[in-house]
This record gives sequence, C-alpha cells and structure tokens, in this order.
Amino acid sequence: MPDVYVTERDFGDVVADLYIVVASVAPEWLGGVRWLQRKDVPISEVKVRDLATLAREDVMLCVLAVLEVGFRLQDGAAGECSDLYNVPLVVALEGVQVEGEPLVRIKGPGYQALVHDATATSMFARAVLGGVRSETLVPAGEGMFEFRSVGAGVPGVARVATKLPDTSTNTLMTVDSAQVIKVYRRMVRGTSPDLEMSVSLTRAGFRHMPAATGYAVYRTREGASFPILLVQQFVPNQGEAWRTFLADASAFVRGREAKRAGCEEGRKARLGEITAELHCASAGIDDDAFRPEGFGPGDVFALEQGLVASVGESMEALRRAQERYEPPYVQRIRDVAGRGKDLIALVRRACRGLASSRDLGKRIRIHGDLHLGQFLRMAGEAGGGGEDFVMIDFEGEPLRPAEERRRRASPLRDVAGMQRSFDYVAYSAAFALRKEGAVECGSGVGRAMASCRAGEISDDPCERARLWSRRAGRAFLTGYLRKMRCDARGLVPGDDRDFGLLLTCFKLEKALYEVRYELGNRPTWVEIPLAGVLDCMEELGGLVGPP
Repeated sequence: MPDVYVTERDFGDVVADLYIVVASVAPEWLGGVRWLQRKDVPISEVKVRDLATLAREDVMLCVLAVLEVGFRLQDGAAGECSDLYNVPLVVALEGVQVEGEPLVRIKGPGYQALVHDATATSMFARAVLGGVRSETLVPAGEGMFEFRSVGAGVPGVARVATKLPDTSTNTLMTVDSAQVIKVYRRMVRGTSPDLEMSVSLTRAGFRHMPAATGYAVYRTREGASFPILLVQQFVPNQGEAWRTFLADASAFVRGREAKRAGCEEGRKARLGEITAELHCASAGIDDDAFRPEGFGPGDVFALEQGLVASVGESMEALRRAQERYEPPYVQRIRDVAGRGKDLIALVRRACRGLASSRDLGKRIRIHGDLHLGQFLRMAGEAGGGGEDFVMIDFEGEPLRPAEERRRRASPLRDVAGMQRSFDYVAYSAAFALRKEGAVECGSGVGRAMASCRAGEISDDPCERARLWSRRAGRAFLTGYLRKMRCDARGLVPGDDRDFGLLLTCFKLEKALYEVRYELGNRPTWVEIPLAGVLDCMEELGGLVGPP
C-alpha cells in the first residue's frame, strides 16, 4: 500500500500539495526506475522545483513536474551533485482506472486520490497532443512549459496510449498507432541533439525517419531552456534491423546459406543508401548549426591524438584484465596488448598521410551513434519492390555531453559504426551457437581472421561469422557510395586511399572503445573488439605499409 498524505485542500486545488507529497515519496520510487541515470550513487534528497497543471478533468488532473534529484557522491569524492528530471504525473480520484502502481495516496475532505506516473495514461497523451496542436503555453511557478508544432498530422483525440517498456533513459508512448511521444526524463539545459535533428530533418524532407510533429520545452524565468518531449509519427515496423540481420547471420554461421542471398545483400546495401541520404539531407539544412565545414589538418591532428590516447588506455586495460580470463582468452589478450607500439606507429603514419591530403571531405551533423539497432525494418515494401528501413534515435552517444554530441563530424564516423555493428551481429550469432553447446568456435576469432584471409569457407562458426561480416560491410559500402558519389559537395574523401584510411581510423577508434566497454560489462565478448583492432591494424598496414 502506498503512503497516505492528508490534506485540507479540495481535489481541484491539490496540485499545490504535490511539492511536499512528491518530494517525500520520490526517493524510494526513483530508485527503481530504469531511466534514472545515476544508479551507482545513492539519492540524498528530492526537491520539486516546479509544477504546472497541463489538463483537468472531473476525476483526474495531469501535472508537469520538474524534480531536482540530489546524489551523494562516493569513493572519496567530496560533496553532492544533482540533476533535473521531467516527471509528468496524474492525480486520479480513487476508483478511476490508471495503469501502474501509485506513488502515494492523498486523503482530502470528502475524497481520496492516487498519484501516478502519467506516462502510461491516455489523459497525458491527449494533453500533450492537444498542447502541440494548439502550441499551448503552460505557466508554472518558476517558468513556462512551451508546446510547439512542427507541421500537420497531430490528431485531435488520443483513445489508446501504451507505454513501452523502459529500455533507455527516455520513456516512449505509442498513441493510437499513429503517434509516438518520447519523454526526455533527464533534463539537460540547451538544445537536445535528438530533438534538433528530428525536427530539422523532418522540415528538410528526409523521409527515412519517423517525422516529427511537435515538441515541448521547459523554460525558466531566467531564460534557460530544457527539452522535455518530442512527438513523432508512428511508423509500422517489424522491429530493429539487428533482429533481421541476426537471423541472416545465424543461418550463415550454422552453415545454411540464405535462400534469398541476393535479397540479403540488397538489404545491407539499402542501409548504406539510407545512411548516405541522411548525410546529404543533413548537409543541405540551411542553418548555422548544420552547414558543412571542411575536414582539415587540425581535425586529423585531433583524431591522431585521440587514437594514441585510446590505444594507451585500451592496452593498459587489457594488461590489467588478463588475470580474470581463462588461458585461451589470455593468449589473445596478450597478442593485442603487446602490439600497442606497432598500432601507434600505424596510426601516426596514417594520420601523416591524411594530413597531406587536400580532400578529406566535410564535417557535418551526423547520427552519432549509428548501428543496426538504430534502424527499424518497415512493415511494407519500398517503391522499388524491396524492403525498406527507417532510422531512429538521433541523440548520439548518450554518455557524451550534449554540446559534444552536437558537433559536426566526418560522415565516415557513422559508416564506421555500421561496419562495427555488422561484426557484432555476426559474432552474436556465433556465440549463441557456441552457448547451445552444439559446436565450439575453433580457436575463436583469431583463427577466423586467418581463414578468411586465405579465402576459405570453414565450418567453424566464428570463421563464418567473420566472413559474413566482411561481406555485409562491403554491401553496405556499395550502397553508401552509390548515393554519396552522386553528391557534388564532396562530403567524403574522393580519393579511395584517403577514404579507406579515414574510415579505418574511425573503425579503430570505435573498436578501442569497445575493448574497454566489454572488459567492464561483457568480458567474454572482448574477442569481438580484439579482432576489430587486429583487422584495423591489417587494413592500415595494407594502406601505409607495415609498422
């Protein structure tokens, strides 16, 4: 049973009590939600910074709340830190059916009411869509909630709202299979990369994404702005592209060639085409935050410095991790950890070659965290008779500061992310087969590399996984370049060698990060980025000569 708070206020005025009510129950509730970003430190205090009534009905109130969540730092760090969170609420008279467990019960004169998270309710969906449609301004105690429309297409009625399972730092709701409301939970001052990209690309006519129809921000009296939600059209789909390609890779690593091999190659090429269309659309947006800039020697120097530092961090992390692994893993870890100096030499030679180039393409606004999980497979077929995809989630890497995620970058960073994603889906299929106990992966990823170089098609799942990944990556690049080479702005290097050098440097950057990530989160998966690092060494050596 939830706690009971007693008030003398009538139901219509009870919102004023939420400053006290929510602050008292929020710490326990917040400790169990998926979207709270600081789960490694305890909550010290919760304050309700602002409240506003978004909508009223006879038996329900919909309230927008800004919570300041304080955290007690640990591990010798002094003091505390705090974040702002966007927590929409509904207050419903007892007996009204509301999804989810209530936070607290309020007992007033002649009534009892329950306070719930609003993001599972049709009332909240109706209020949001109505606010966007009419571009409503909702005054709050310390600021203003501003709703804005991007274009037509916002329906007037929300009959069925469904909250999707929390799997990220945001909350998603589908409304009547027509709209999606993305609630940004942690409130970050300034411009949201996801909101900015979604709105700008919608206005630019980029069609391979759920079109933005509206959004809302919270603005303080001092003028600080915090994005709080984005509304987009719902796109009927068959799930993430990851699942589609995992099925394809699984069939291949089990020794069963796909019956529609041509179709599978077409799917991968289509992802490449869509990625190129994104980059061309982004580069064409008439806005100071989007206009392309040259990728020059200063950018190459920054890339080199970052790679050298990342090599050092990753090699040290590998050396420290050896004692946690069984002998077969230890040998592969030592193989990579012992090649740090050679890798740095290759990086420096590659970057010297890039710095002397007159054409390394442009820096533009890119997706920033592109992988197979960021594509949804469409429910229908494309105009040309093949399957199509849409791209989602333009937030960039969520652990980076928002301003860093808004910086322009080479389009090849997105391409590198996709190349690495094909590796991951392929080895996921091989590891699943190994986990079944039906087959061993030979000598692991290292042996797979040797077999693929020899042109063999082995029965070993890891070897077949690597071959599948190489083919997938080539098909993606074929589709990407087919579109990108038609763009006259020169967004990517025109010279094949420069293109290969820059792309491989970005793949190496990604693989080195993955090494550190897997060591800390999925130790048995470290084989995948280790192979990626060795692949990149081989590719760089082929372009600039051995170290």
